[in-house]
Amino acid sequence: MCFIKSHRTHECSDIEEVSDNLCGLVVTDAEKVTNFFTKTGELLPRIEKRKNDVIKHLADVEDEVNTAADKLIAAIQRDRAKLI
Repeated sequence: MCFIKSHRTHECSDIEEVSDNLCGLVVTDAEKVTNFFTKTGELLPRIEKRKNDVIKHLADVEDEVNTAADKLIAAIQRDRAKLI
């Protein structure tokens, strides 16, 4: 218990009650951290897979663009040869 007899300017609480509440918060916070850590561990592989899928898709798009550009360049060169 608090040893100050007069608390005119502020409220007081039983130290054991406050201690129990704080310990409860620490456990709750630790559980929250553990839950977030677990969820993060579950999300990371999924995010990594999505990243790899996006990289592969971009590589495929780049190949398509390069193929289309090569075809256009070949057509232009044929037309140029015909005109000359």
